[in-house]
Amino acid sequence: GFRYVLVQGITKKQATPELLTCLVANSDLRQIGGFFCSDDTANTLFQMVQRSDLSNFYYFPTDCPHREKNGWTGDASMSADHMVLLYDVENSWKEWLANIRKSQNEEGALPGIVPTSGWGFTWGNGPAWDSVLFNLPFMLYRYRGSKAVIIENSHAMLRYLEYIGKRRNTNGTVSIGLGDWVPVGKPADAYDAPLAVTDSIMVMDMAGKAARMFRAVGYREQAQFAESLYQEMRGAIRRELLDRETMEMAGSCQSSQALGLYYGVFEKEEEERAFSRLLAFIHAKGDHFDCGFLGLHVLFHVLSDHGCGELAYRMITRRDYPSYGHLLDIGETAMPERFMPDGETDFSHNHHFLGDIARWFLARVAGLYVTDAGHVEIRPDFISGLSYAAAWYELPGGRVETIWKRKENGYEVTVFCPEAVECRLALPAGYEIKVRIEKGAGKAAGTAGKEEG
Repeated sequence: GFRYVLVQGITKKQATPELLTCLVANSDLRQIGGFFCSDDTANTLFQMVQRSDLSNFYYFPTDCPHREKNGWTGDASMSADHMVLLYDVENSWKEWLANIRKSQNEEGALPGIVPTSGWGFTWGNGPAWDSVLFNLPFMLYRYRGSKAVIIENSHAMLRYLEYIGKRRNTNGTVSIGLGDWVPVGKPADAYDAPLAVTDSIMVMDMAGKAARMFRAVGYREQAQFAESLYQEMRGAIRRELLDRETMEMAGSCQSSQALGLYYGVFEKEEEERAFSRLLAFIHAKGDHFDCGFLGLHVLFHVLSDHGCGELAYRMITRRDYPSYGHLLDIGETAMPERFMPDGETDFSHNHHFLGDIARWFLARVAGLYVTDAGHVEIRPDFISGLSYAAAWYELPGGRVETIWKRKENGYEVTVFCPEAVECRLALPAGYEIKVRIEKGAGKAAGTAGKEEG
């Protein structure tokens, strides 16, 4: 968890690289996913995410390995998607979830850190942080096919939903705890997205995931309860926090709009107008992102969903502030706690919770999008500045690999898929494909080119 070492009592002549041996220590997490492409900036950023993930994992995910070293629940919750794509975290997460359940108080509330001596119930928590109780089991169910983790945590999840349902405002929204933490260039709690927006959407999402998980294990009554809360929260959000005329979420900012689009606040016929407002917010910032960690977790995926993967890639890799690419120019070697201008260093230089770009690189740029533990969609964003992009992921049914390469008249996409996994090729709009399949090798190759007319 360090870049620099101060050694006292030696001469300059003795200060050689051979003087010290540094041992890397972390939980023994096997890598099960990866990404690489023709752009060194993207590759380095992916490696920085890996470095932060591993150096912050000692039996459970900590926030930073050198300062607090606490099990901040919100950090892990927002990193759950990308961690489960990179490492075999199942056993470690299950053990930590047992401690999260033990930390739940009689009311059903959760603390902001686990383990805790009792701190974190009156500050440092809230729905975005508490979502760890739902996101970790859901990711293990979605990506690894585990139903046991749902059963183990079902009672605690139900207790939390009952608790948070009682914490709603009179208008049906929720606004307790912390929100879109560490927005770009601002104090950590000076977020543009109103707390009611982020909290209410997080509660809606938790209820929706709980309903899906409960149904998967046959818990019908619990699923109905969770589904009812989901519908009530979505209705309150649309009624109280969405301007139907402008299709803007309250706060009129990148985070609010991206969260609304990502988590399904808008109806299908509303999404085009809502997305146009998000683009306007982005263009108003010179095509820079302007979010806290909740918004950054979803922003680039929303752009890809609406055919703007090129813009997302540029926002990530550009070298001027604020961007991820800018981190390389100021000497960062891991994911930082926040994005700050040159010369400002009063923050952690090793946090994992801004690392969801690793998921975006793997699932959107390379296109290895896992829908569930037995199904994968290959749906790449063909980035104009790349000559190739590749990814791999070990599902319970075997290892899936994909690589696309730029050719003179389009792209060549090659997929290796084991028999136990179903792979579906879904190209961006405007492309036609010619497919060649080699069944014995579990390999399919194709060329994609722009359709004429």
